[in-house]
Amino acid sequence: MKRLYRRQNPFLVLLVVAAFITLTIVVAVFSARRKNQAQQSSSQRIAELEEKERHHKLLLREIAELSRTRGKNEAALPGVFVLYPIARDEDTLDRLLSKYTIVVAQLINEKS
Repeated sequence: MKRLYRRQNPFLVLLVVAAFITLTIVVAVFSARRKNQAQQSSSQRIAELEEKERHHKLLLREIAELSRTRGKNEAALPGVFVLYPIARDEDTLDRLLSKYTIVVAQLINEKS
């Protein structure tokens, strides 16, 4: 019976195994470095968003992003305080309007 394979050079086999191990280590190192950079940029982004949150300058998508990173499914959006009374019926409206004074005036002189 004929041999179907030839005897391989042990040096060549060792070289291929060494190349494979080196390639695996290089891929693992680059992957770890990339993941570390992503985590650093993520933590920097979170710090930036928290700083903006302290100054109440977050955009809607930033509020959602910050809530997501905190593991929340909901976000509380800042609102505007109502500077005028809300009347639910006519009697309440009459009572609230009695506390206000309306002045109708005409501009005489303009100065800037």
